[in-house]
Amino acid sequence: MKTIVIYGDSISTTNHGHGGYMKHLEKSFPNAKIYNHAIGSSGLSLSTPNSLVSLLEFPQNIHPEADLILIWHGTNDWYWGAPLGNAFDLDPYTFYGALHHTLKILNTRSLHAKILFLTPLYRNEIPHQCLKKGNAYHLKNLNGHTLKVYKEAIINAQVIHKFSLLDLSHILGTTKIKAYPYFEDLVHPNQQGYQLISKSLIEHIKNLS
Repeated sequence: MKTIVIYGDSISTTNHGHGGYMKHLEKSFPNAKIYNHAIGSSGLSLSTPNSLVSLLEFPQNIHPEADLILIWHGTNDWYWGAPLGNAFDLDPYTFYGALHHTLKILNTRSLHAKILFLTPLYRNEIPHQCLKKGNAYHLKNLNGHTLKVYKEAIINAQVIHKFSLLDLSHILGTTKIKAYPYFEDLVHPNQQGYQLISKSLIEHIKNLS
């Protein structure tokens, strides 16, 4: 494993939990070059700020030599109310369309990379332009979608694009009471939460190698 590339939101940055999961990757893969392109508040689709679709328009954000590409998106597409689209949608303003668009680009530009997509964690927050706070997996956003349907879209895309998938939706709990010890704010994991995430992530990566 020589080159690892990370695309994600604030959960994939090093700003939370004393370095996030990246410090654990660096420790487990000391000889790997890790490029972290995660941006706080970003989503996958063009209907979100600083989206991955827009990020990939710039060649410097794509690494043809990559051995592993980690994508962890979906939670902010729920937050911002990104349109879901349908399984055959090619419009990158929708979540399905952005999935197809992103995976096509990465599969053609980073030919030898294994792509690993992580599903969204539990989240408890008020979605953008909404009034009610709650469990994102059950709470509808401004377009009437729960986080569960974005997760299901990722799973459906796997059937078409054949990427590896790691389901982390339950790893830090699925209720406020169970999740509380592992989060800073019920959105971003704390150090203990990242330890659990990293253990599962690193084990999965080693099984890919």
